[in-house]
Amino acid sequence: MQAWITRVDPVNPAADALNPNQGITLEQVVRGFTLDGGASLGFDWPKRIGSIEKGKLADFIVLDRNIFEIPIEELYKTRVERTVLGGDVVYESK
Repeated sequence: MQAWITRVDPVNPAADALNPNQGITLEQVVRGFTLDGGASLGFDWPKRIGSIEKGKLADFIVLDRNIFEIPIEELYKTRVERTVLGGDVVYESK
């Protein structure tokens, strides 16, 4: 996510940015992983996944921080604490 915004490899920040004028916003990145991800599958998937709404599958992750409240340069440090698919917890960090 961080690299989509900054166009710089967070593991190697000294490297040159790759097409820096093609960076996108955090909001655009999140939409790409959620609503647009569902839409990219076609058929009726957008009606079933991509956002948290009544009648949609309960597929989501819980992060260890609010990614909208941290510096973009720290996004790569974000960790998934829990993954829920169809309403069932399928992963929980230790």
